[in-house]
Formats: sequence, structure tokens, C-alpha cells
Amino acid sequence: MTEILLERNRNFAKGQLLPQNLVQQRENTLHTHQPHTIVVCCSDSRVCPEFIFNCGLGEIFVIRTAGNTVDSLVLESIKFAVNIFPIQQIILMGHTNCGAIRTIYFDNQAQSKFPTISLEILPSIQTARELFNSNDEGAINFATIENLKKQLSKVSTYPTIAQKFQEGTLKIWTGIYNLEIGIFDIIGII
Repeated sequence: MTEILLERNRNFAKGQLLPQNLVQQRENTLHTHQPHTIVVCCSDSRVCPEFIFNCGLGEIFVIRTAGNTVDSLVLESIKFAVNIFPIQQIILMGHTNCGAIRTIYFDNQAQSKFPTISLEILPSIQTARELFNSNDEGAINFATIENLKKQLSKVSTYPTIAQKFQEGTLKIWTGIYNLEIGIFDIIGII
């Protein structure tokens, strides 16, 4: 399934979308759907997994939060999906130029404006600041990857998910979607 989604993403980046009969898909999924993949990603309006992976209705189960943060509600949503649907993989997707990470990185008032999001993202930003000691794009990109690592740790150790992972029935992969070129690059697979 991973290779199919990556190939579909490359086609999306070239503007070669699969023909979709949405009326037929809507009818076929009216009473049931069988998504094979969970995508946890940012709420950013430029990051739409259904388009990025060139998928039709019922193929992917999408969970979106600002900064693609993982909290207890996201974990329970993942637990729900892996217990109800034939989920084969979870994709944790960060993206370039993330507004949530950028805002918390540069806005001194962000912690008081967005305390819950800040709580999740700030450790990754602090690590980036310590290593880069500057406000350049490299620091933002590093914070984005660190944020993904933090999510991966939360998701992979959550009891239901960890059990399915250990049984070999579930894969988890992380990656970055590049807004500029439309390509999703895998960072890691477990």
C-alpha cells in the first residue's frame, strides 16, 4: 500500500490525478467504508491528504490538528480506526512552512494564545533553537521533524497501536510533505 500511495503522490505532484467517479464512490460508501490507511496531519488548508495521495472516498481515515499534534483525542481516534477498519498503516505527515510551528517559533505571545498547541510543539522548537541558535528555515524544518518524532513516540507506544504493531498487522511511517513541489518524502518506517 505504501508504494501505491507514493506513486499516487508523484502523479499528484505532476498534476496527473486519477479519474474519480465521485457519484459512484459516494454511493458505494454510503453505508460502509473500508479505509486502509490513517493519515495524521496538519489542519493547514494546503495539506489535503485525499489530494496529496490521489485517493477517492473511503480510502483513507484522516485526522487533522494544527501542527499535526497528537493528543489523547487523536490517539483515541487512531484506536477507533484500527479497531473498526482494516487499517494497514498510519502516516504521520508534517509539512514544510507549517504555520503552527512557525507561529509558536516566532511569536512570543503564542504560548498564551494557543496554550495546548504550544505545549505539544514547544519541546521540538526548543531543541531546534538550542541546535541552530538562529531563526532560519533550517531551524523550522528541524522543529518540524522533531515534532514528527515526538508524535511517532506517542503513537507507537499507545497500547492498542503498539499491540497491532508488534503483531505485524500495522506499519507506521513518518514523512514531510513539501508544499512547493507537492511531494511527500518518507523520513522513517517502523
